[in-house]
Amino acid sequence: MGTVTLANGKTYAVYGTLDDADAYLAGSPYALDWDAARNDASDDERGERALITASRLLDSLSWQGTSTLPVDPRIIPGTVTQPLAWPRTGVVINGVEVASNVIPFAVEYAAYTLAAVIIEDQSVVIPTGASNVKRVQADTAQIEFFGPQSATATELSAMINFLLGPYLAGGSDLGGDAGEAVGNDGVFAFGDESGYPVSGGL
Repeated sequence: MGTVTLANGKTYAVYGTLDDADAYLAGSPYALDWDAARNDASDDERGERALITASRLLDSLSWQGTSTLPVDPRIIPGTVTQPLAWPRTGVVINGVEVASNVIPFAVEYAAYTLAAVIIEDQSVVIPTGASNVKRVQADTAQIEFFGPQSATATELSAMINFLLGPYLAGGSDLGGDAGEAVGNDGVFAFGDESGYPVSGGL
């Protein structure tokens, strides 16, 4: 887990770090857009806000196991809590339990990928109409993050599926289309209903 401090003085927990995001995305199809955002003289916090939003959205998923410590998104030194859903206990991949103090690289890579897509196409997380708010029932066996009219969203769903499928509640060790993208109430939706604002000029 890393942290990002914005110009407003507030510090936010994120998956991974901006430096690692830079390195990972340099070898991705999103390299040019991500680099441009990170070096945007008119708004030098676009990358930071995108990674914050990506981490929040990933925390909305129904993961295997339970958080190692109680989750409190506030970063308060000395408290026995953690600000994000990971690390977790009771997560088993290929018969091996993930250590309770570890955040898998797959979660960090998914956060970087989602942050880059937010930079490239904000419509995947900011609904422009009813059809952009994609709900997923708990009995579906795949992750459908966004509205069906976005080609970017379709590509992203496949990538996140591959990375995170085994770690989700009901997931399979083989990844792919395994696992449900559902919130704590059994239904997952991005947009205002997620509990986090995702607009505001990312």
